[in-house]
Amino acid sequence: MRHGNDRRKLGRTSSHRKAFLKNMMRNLMIHESIRTTLPKAKEAQRAAEKLITLARKDTLKNKRAVYDIVQDHALTSKIFSEVGPRFKERPGGYTAIKHLGVRPGDGAQMAILSLVELKVKVVSNDKKGLGKESLKVKDKTPQEADKKHKETEQSDKKKEPGFFKGLRKYLGKDNRPEGN
Repeated sequence: MRHGNDRRKLGRTSSHRKAFLKNMMRNLMIHESIRTTLPKAKEAQRAAEKLITLARKDTLKNKRAVYDIVQDHALTSKIFSEVGPRFKERPGGYTAIKHLGVRPGDGAQMAILSLVELKVKVVSNDKKGLGKESLKVKDKTPQEADKKHKETEQSDKKKEPGFFKGLRKYLGKDNRPEGN
């Protein structure tokens, strides 16, 4: 019987799996969005929900528990000063998984695991065009972040295809090999 054995093994030993999930939590808290396979994202989501629940209440016990996971003093203070207060009023569901389809190489299901309320710094020039930049903090949902991710993928696809795309600037238009 497998009572209570509800976690995925992910093809790893228990120590490797534990270290892997700690690393995923670190990256999620630093970047606020990570791209990984669907089973890994589901396991990391469980751990992230518990981590953010601890960060909502700023106590020494909770700080020590979060530090045990992220193993970084600066990141622990960032979690308690930025991430925890952001979800103070939210009763749960701090992360979202967005399905991306399959990976071309091996057909693995891919997903983006991100915090529900992303904070993104947007740099904009002033109206006079003097070159001064001001920072604005803007809330973004995972759907908006995914839309930006798709736009960058599409711009990557628009780049010139072919084997010699990097050599074109050196070869010039008239020196290109035939067929490319």
